[in-house]
Amino acid sequence: MVRQFRVGRRHEHVVEIDIDATRDAYNRKEGDGGCSCVWCRNLRAQFEVFVPDPIRMALAEMGVDWRKPGETTSLGGPDAPLHYTVEYAAIGREISDGGQQEWGPTWLCVSRDAQPLTLENAAKPQVKLGFLAFEVPWVLEHKPEFSE
Repeated sequence: MVRQFRVGRRHEHVVEIDIDATRDAYNRKEGDGGCSCVWCRNLRAQFEVFVPDPIRMALAEMGVDWRKPGETTSLGGPDAPLHYTVEYAAIGREISDGGQQEWGPTWLCVSRDAQPLTLENAAKPQVKLGFLAFEVPWVLEHKPEFSE
């Protein structure tokens, strides 16, 4: 089933998602899909706490498994709280450009960065969606130097 969704802080972007194809692709996707660096493992160790219910519900409606991000990127410095961008792919496309993307902790945005993100062996085209996880504490035993 193909359905349109409004995303963004003010619901200013419209995406069209093939829910069944997206769900099927995530059901076939192995692992958690994220980066294996220590910074991203830190986020995944507490992922359930930092994916808010509105994000979980929106992703589930689109057929996306919120436990399997395609990309997580840590932001911040060695003494600053960690923030992460968390991105997912969905089978579909953006059909209404609502202007500049705005990342936030309780809404999905359309991610338009240059880095491609795709669901392996899935239909094309795909759209990237993401949110920002704020102030994630360090929970792993060893915290590396920021340059690691």
